[in-house]
Amino acid sequence: MPRRPFHLPRYSVLASLPLLAMCLAIGVPAPAATAKPVPPNAKLPTKPQDPAFLPPLPDTPATPVAPAGTPRPGQSKPGAPEPTRLQQSPFARAVIANFSRWDTDADGLLSAEEVEQQVLNPENTGPVAAAVAALHGRFWRAEGEARKPLSRAFFSELAKPKAPPDRASKPAGITVLPASTPSATAPATTQAATSPGRAPGTDDDQDSEKDLEMRYSRAVQQIRTAPRSLYNGGTPDLPDCRQGAIGSCFVIAPVGAFVHRNPADVTKLIDALGGEKLGWYRIQFASGDAVEIPPFTEAELGLAGASTRGGLWVRVLEKAFGTRKLKPEDREDQVARDEIGKGGSGASTIRILTGNQTVNIRLLGDWTKPLTPKDETPQAKAEADKAKADLDKALSQLRNQLPEALAAKRLIVTGTPATNVPTSISPRHAYAVFAFDAQADTITLWNPHSSNFTPKGPEGLANGYARKDGLLTLPLTDYARIFRGINIETDKPLTAPVK
Repeated sequence: MPRRPFHLPRYSVLASLPLLAMCLAIGVPAPAATAKPVPPNAKLPTKPQDPAFLPPLPDTPATPVAPAGTPRPGQSKPGAPEPTRLQQSPFARAVIANFSRWDTDADGLLSAEEVEQQVLNPENTGPVAAAVAALHGRFWRAEGEARKPLSRAFFSELAKPKAPPDRASKPAGITVLPASTPSATAPATTQAATSPGRAPGTDDDQDSEKDLEMRYSRAVQQIRTAPRSLYNGGTPDLPDCRQGAIGSCFVIAPVGAFVHRNPADVTKLIDALGGEKLGWYRIQFASGDAVEIPPFTEAELGLAGASTRGGLWVRVLEKAFGTRKLKPEDREDQVARDEIGKGGSGASTIRILTGNQTVNIRLLGDWTKPLTPKDETPQAKAEADKAKADLDKALSQLRNQLPEALAAKRLIVTGTPATNVPTSISPRHAYAVFAFDAQADTITLWNPHSSNFTPKGPEGLANGYARKDGLLTLPLTDYARIFRGINIETDKPLTAPVK
């Protein structure tokens, strides 16, 4: 009797897949799959997950199994080094694609002024805006060779596919044109990758290729994640008030004290405009003056600045204070954030925010000054006596004025000197004062960077002071020795405009 051919069940082709897999595993030739014909007038199913709705699978021959360890197509042989995968700079590609548009004077160079105009151009968005922000960060506050215009040839070289950089290697230098070179084809000079006294990761960082790529990556992330609303959580909050990588502590420290006193005071400062100025903000300062700022461009959001995790309100205040420092005729052509980065007076910020005068107490400002003579010479005795007298005077004023000012919830900011500060204390930096404990004779400060620090040993001048979310408490005597001055809001209204 002839052997009947083997057929798959007719109810479904997909149901036969387990059987096909088993046959392939044991080396039995796979049976042919036959699909059930669909009559012309049959009602088709409506659910995509119904197997009958799917087209029939074609006959699939068995695929021989390769021996273990056999490399796949394009894969290196076992033991062979992986081929180097070349990388192309997305930053450089973005610049090259827009170079002609940004080079407004068509001289083949991108200058700091041309890049600044692109920061204020809302047409630059996404990665293009991030490239503008990276370039502006490179030019901002740069001097000498670092501020020379960059040629198209520089970016073309940067855009060439390269092997991933060796993490252990030093960053490459950046090629810039000498001041006397009028064209991109002239000889170039190389600037060192590092600059003395400039902190890594900030807008004062070295002007290197690696730095440009870092700025670009950071700007892409900031543009992608920055909210477009004024307040994320409905109202301002101190944890959302955090200084970025520019020198805006003289603004952020008083603003932090302002929020700490009463978050509603911030909402009274800022008004969102509508109509033809939809997206604009008007900031009415208690000092009597007001400024209006346009919507943030994406390139502005990509620049270093205050944290945006709680909304744009801190950036709005930064931009408002920067706009206020600019001349009215320059406000449409210059980046307001840059004015904030140049530094300023915390006392002036208090006056602008509150409309009240401030009083200053001068502190010692150098904790290394000996309070007892270091030797028996008359000069050593005179220096120690003066330092001790200055310290006693400052402590007396602090103990007399701090309790009253804090009880009245007045704003207080204090500042450090540029040098001779102990571990955990930032030099040339503004802090807000939040509390004074007369019984313990301690003072509580807030660092607007809102960072943490754990001393390696007992707290004090030698090991520093513990800091959590920017808050630190230290003995009043240590404070008066370290810090150089303190400014306290009074209840007396201003009698003259604040510059």
